[in-house]
Amino acid sequence: MRIKPSRIPALPVPRSEPFGLFAIIESKRTILPLKGVECDFSVLSGVADVSMTQIFRQENEKPLDCEYLFPLPADASVYFCEADINGRTIRAQVRERQEARKLASEKKAAGHRTALVESERDNLFTLSLGNVQSGDMVVIRLKYFQTLRSLADMPSIEVPFCPGIRYIPGKPLLRSNKGKGIVDDTDEVPDASRITPVRIDGEHPDAAYIEVRGTLDGQFVDENEVSSPSHPVAVNRVGQELRVSLSDKGDLPDRDFVLRWKEKEAEAVVSRVWVQQKDKVNDKVKDKVAGTYALLEIRAPKEAPQGRAPVDFYFLVDRSGSMQGEKWNKAAEALLSCVKVLRPDDRVMVTFFESRFQDFAEGPVSAQGLLGDSRFQGIAKIGTDGGTELRSALKHVLDVAAKHSANCPRNLILITDAQIANEDAILELMKPESNFPTHCFGIDVVLNDSLLQALSRQQGGTFHSLNPRDDIQKAVTALGQTLGQPVLLDLKLSDGWEAADATIPNLYAGQIHYLSARCSKGSRLELTARSASLKPVKIRFEEQRASNDAPYLHWCKSRIARLMAEGKDKQAIALSTESNLICRLTAFIAWDQAEKVAVATHELMQPSMAPAWGSARFDAMPVGAAGATAHLCEDDRVSYCLSAPELDRSVATRKLRKLLGKALGRSAVPRVATDLGSAAADELLLKRELSEICHQAGVPDWQELVKAIFDWIAEANGDERTRRIEAVNKLVCEIRDKSIRSGETVGTLHQVLKAFVEQFRVRNVV
Repeated sequence: MRIKPSRIPALPVPRSEPFGLFAIIESKRTILPLKGVECDFSVLSGVADVSMTQIFRQENEKPLDCEYLFPLPADASVYFCEADINGRTIRAQVRERQEARKLASEKKAAGHRTALVESERDNLFTLSLGNVQSGDMVVIRLKYFQTLRSLADMPSIEVPFCPGIRYIPGKPLLRSNKGKGIVDDTDEVPDASRITPVRIDGEHPDAAYIEVRGTLDGQFVDENEVSSPSHPVAVNRVGQELRVSLSDKGDLPDRDFVLRWKEKEAEAVVSRVWVQQKDKVNDKVKDKVAGTYALLEIRAPKEAPQGRAPVDFYFLVDRSGSMQGEKWNKAAEALLSCVKVLRPDDRVMVTFFESRFQDFAEGPVSAQGLLGDSRFQGIAKIGTDGGTELRSALKHVLDVAAKHSANCPRNLILITDAQIANEDAILELMKPESNFPTHCFGIDVVLNDSLLQALSRQQGGTFHSLNPRDDIQKAVTALGQTLGQPVLLDLKLSDGWEAADATIPNLYAGQIHYLSARCSKGSRLELTARSASLKPVKIRFEEQRASNDAPYLHWCKSRIARLMAEGKDKQAIALSTESNLICRLTAFIAWDQAEKVAVATHELMQPSMAPAWGSARFDAMPVGAAGATAHLCEDDRVSYCLSAPELDRSVATRKLRKLLGKALGRSAVPRVATDLGSAAADELLLKRELSEICHQAGVPDWQELVKAIFDWIAEANGDERTRRIEAVNKLVCEIRDKSIRSGETVGTLHQVLKAFVEQFRVRNVV
């Protein structure tokens, strides 16, 4: 029997009565294993290299299988996965998805701990941990790289931590669900149960923390021009590097992390190319890998054409329930800002959608006429309601455009959070409309970038990711002036070079487009195009050295997507396994061969956080059943029980930790950790503190040293483990004191770390 979250009351609850699901088998609540998610990134020119670490600690008596749904950017090339199990590191391999599932099942049945990562969407992944024993510490580390995004001349990196709550259209199917989620599979979303996890809110006693650390190239970025609309951040300069970290150490995985900055002008105007030579050839892959790979960053001219022809603009605006509050206000603001910068002879048609759709007028009208309508000026007052039936609304817009704009240029502008699950149906509907450029403005704290990127790429438009705390009026005003007509058309690579994608899109003013190309003959790389006035243009590039495999991996990512779109699944799988890049047809699989353990008979679905729509930083959106303090139970083998007094104590402990960190300074947190909770909590607090000090101070090679120290802790048990934690606690305090003492150098801090490693004979230091 599956226990649905609709049966579980949401917080808060009266203190006088117990709440939750009381155990049928066990008499105490199940402790959720996910303790924290840490992100480390490095941005060099146009590429971000990112490491995402998920930390699990199994504190329940019985062995568990654990499943966790998590997001990554849709345009991320995920090339590395490893599992660290109690100090033993196992590198995951990419295998065909069904083969990986079979391997995971066989190894689990044989008593091995297993880790399986599958791609549900381009931006949604499922981690399945098998046979996790009581006391196990499991660390899953994923690495990916992505090209930078930009918003109105500001380069950006966006790191998602929370999967959005997606609208599931269609009728439920009678068959068994494919997953353990809270929504049944439907005829329109046959995998709905795999992408609808249970939710918890920030007051849950087991809510995980997040940590973000990163570096920017300080040679081209001023630290005063770095900002985040999503989180408070600290920015420090260390030599030529800018080191970025979260200011709030009690933050939760309930929204995307967004960082924006301004480049110095010399860096911002030059198109660049990164080149990499690959010599390996795999005979099993028809798409041979040997050759020269290039990642081109094409920067279109910033000025839009002055004499363009009139254009019909079709706005499709999401006013569904998920857009409630600040998102809806910003969507209305974006609509008004964009219409204001259109030309007098442009025509505009506006359609709003939720469960139904409604046109503002019976057909396209002039931009000036629309702005003169008082009801349009107050459009935010219509508010939000209903579901997100995007497909039917899109079909309606296509029918209207065919009737009114058959013989004139037209553009579609979609303003939405894209929180829907039937993305493939949307793309299939729009695929025949190749002459209908679609520009996607996504507004959310947990944006579904997968649909919006794919739609804008397929239709030859642009994608813009907006946080509700961005200056949306300024950004959309700047972008709206560029969308009428492309400034670069008919882009072509020189002979001997081929693009990874099937086509190279036309580019709009100020647009930055990343293109992968490959050559096996040593030909010179050139890119030509035509301007808006049809004059020939030759695009010149500043060649830069590739510091990683980005050119090759970006090629493989793009080519795999193309092969899948063309129905060439076997070739896509072969290239995915060859490049070790995960896609929806493959999966990462790892198992611990070192020992055999008890086979788990209990299953647990690690809840995701409720998105931060209702936080103090954003207007309220009720969490409802999705925010219930619970996790999914399967076949009564795992049960959840939490009484109100237990909740009060757990929440009080969590709040006390956070308050101590703010009031006494981060150095105080490790000193009091042992008095506040379990050894696992102590270790996580210490690791966060030590990592933060080393990162901010610019200590060289600190990641390997910190990892070795905490692997050393994981090797011990009982009193010896406590002794080691106390030793590291003293180390943290010593380093904190030295880091703030005048005259101490980064080298001194590094020496302190090395001395600790040597004193306690910490092993496995690289």
